[in-house]
Amino acid sequence: MKSICEIREHFIRQLMPSILTTTIRTTLLLWVCTAACSSHASSERDPVSEVRAVPAVASLTPADQDSLLQATFAVGERLGRTRAAAIARLGEPSETTRRPIGNPHVRGQTDTLISLSYEQMRLTFWVSGAEVTNEVRFDIELLTPWPLDVHVPPTASRARLIQLWGKPGFVHSLADTVVLNWNVGAYDADEHLQGYFVRDALQKLRWSFYID
Repeated sequence: MKSICEIREHFIRQLMPSILTTTIRTTLLLWVCTAACSSHASSERDPVSEVRAVPAVASLTPADQDSLLQATFAVGERLGRTRAAAIARLGEPSETTRRPIGNPHVRGQTDTLISLSYEQMRLTFWVSGAEVTNEVRFDIELLTPWPLDVHVPPTASRARLIQLWGKPGFVHSLADTVVLNWNVGAYDADEHLQGYFVRDALQKLRWSFYID
């Protein structure tokens, strides 16, 4: 059985005027056959082979997820347990605010939450009684783009953060915000990492530390 190139060549030869020179006829035949064969080959090419493979995201074991979670929590711990330690590392804050709060153990005692604000970050310390004593780190918030290296994509979705850190302990909603919460404290200490999402876009990471 003749190929498509041979059939087209025979057809052109039958119609070719005798006045054409051998050189012109040969050139035309080669051009027609080349185009026909190229078209035929393209139609038979496997379209799947033209699609670039999308690399799959490597799956993480529960141990990998816990390691990433603990490593992220450690980033916040390294900022220091007191205002002096945080300022020594980060410099003077752009703003310092104070808010009174009742002591959970001493009836009638008013304590103070003191927040140090930096670009895309806020650190809060709980000061029991007078501001010069009994100070503990209470809370750290990071806003995107992250000012610290926490190995979490600032564009992560809820599914992506769960893939990195495992299933959260609980999820709750605050108006238009969905909060995913992981307990990272050793020996059941009440310490948490939280991801805040608005329309499935990660907006904030929050560290909550244990306060006795």
